[in-house]
Amino acid sequence: MGLTFMLPADVHSHSNKPDASRSFRHRLLITLCLLLVLGALGSLPMLEHWDTRRKVGQWREKIEWLMAQEKAVPTTQAPHGVTPLPALLDTDKVLSPNHSPYYVAYQTELARGATLTVEPGVRIEFGPGAGLVSLGTLRVQGDDANPVQLAPAMSGVEWAGIFVGGTSSRAHLTHAEISGAYYGIKAARTRLDMEHCRFLNVREPYSGSHAHLVARNCEVVFTNFQARGNVNLFRFWKGSAEVVDCDIQCPPTDFKVDAFDVDRVESAHFLRTRIRGVTCPGADGIDVGVGSRRVRIEDCIITGFVDKGVSVGEKAHAQVENTVVAYCAIGVGIKDEARAEIRGATFYKTNVGVECFEKMPGAGGGWARVEGSVFAHVRNKEVGVDAKSSLVVADCVSDKHLLEGKGNRLGIIRLIDPSRGRFEMASFSPRPAEGAALVEPQPRMRCGEVRTP
Repeated sequence: MGLTFMLPADVHSHSNKPDASRSFRHRLLITLCLLLVLGALGSLPMLEHWDTRRKVGQWREKIEWLMAQEKAVPTTQAPHGVTPLPALLDTDKVLSPNHSPYYVAYQTELARGATLTVEPGVRIEFGPGAGLVSLGTLRVQGDDANPVQLAPAMSGVEWAGIFVGGTSSRAHLTHAEISGAYYGIKAARTRLDMEHCRFLNVREPYSGSHAHLVARNCEVVFTNFQARGNVNLFRFWKGSAEVVDCDIQCPPTDFKVDAFDVDRVESAHFLRTRIRGVTCPGADGIDVGVGSRRVRIEDCIITGFVDKGVSVGEKAHAQVENTVVAYCAIGVGIKDEARAEIRGATFYKTNVGVECFEKMPGAGGGWARVEGSVFAHVRNKEVGVDAKSSLVVADCVSDKHLLEGKGNRLGIIRLIDPSRGRFEMASFSPRPAEGAALVEPQPRMRCGEVRTP
């Protein structure tokens, strides 16, 4: 005898017939979501264009503020004997030396989709606060014998610089000299390639946001520096950078000047680049911060910074390889949950070679590993570490203290010729050097501890 289960009528009907209104609402919600997603994707170019315009506006506002501070007056009249450039270039154009020099009175904009080609030997002069905005493709094609010159029309009166912006824009500058500008090149959401470019008396040669920079054989020189306030010669915000075979000279000033400021970048590579500081207080050679990743400093020479040759902080990560840091307060400083690997470095006449510490209260200390490095004529201590940090030193040589760690050695270090920039180690004699702590025959030192003879 079988059992029969009877369901109530309303339950039976719900189990076999879906709620039509509920199904309709679900389909309507899915359709609206799809429309919103498609609309957002379709509006991305518009949003990007709006953001680029906003950055151009901010750039112009800063220029006009600087002009007001210096009482500079913009001009609209082109000087005699020059070829004026229009306010808008919406078709392809070539600037040739036959019509040089060219003149920009206030602002010339290269529209999206247009290409501006500047041939060797061309000179472009800019009025006070004038600038070039490139939303298209900019090609500055100088050569060794005939560089392209971008300079102020009036000596001592600065011009704005070049703004390159938008994912559809590109800029390639070869053998160009940019002089006397507030900002050399400001880039946003674009790619910029520079080869054999020279920045002369430009207060901030490069500033990039979500941009990719490749700079090879470039030079920054100052014979006259007019800025009043802290500046970064090269500033990277997000994006990436490659700086290869460059020579960067910081200006003589009483204000803080970092050569490179690197924040939130995806990757950055500094290779065979010389960075020279001056006496400005608190200045760093390369300041790596705000979570930057894959930052590699290789075969560089960093000299003369009052604060740090290399600063790694704010949860950033950097590698320093075969690099010389000389005449700085701290060679490499690692702080606030940052990490650094240092291999084959030379620290010469720094107050401290490598130091890990907590700078911001509660931010945490730094972590570093130093291998195969040379500490020569360090004034205070080779390494330092506070209670919240960690530092491992191995296979290093020093002439002041014998550092704790595997394979470290103490002796007399002779470099080839530091006065001529030759910091390679000429010889090492494994015995206590003159001026070493002689109270004990073989003094040993823990990281962060300084022993006075």
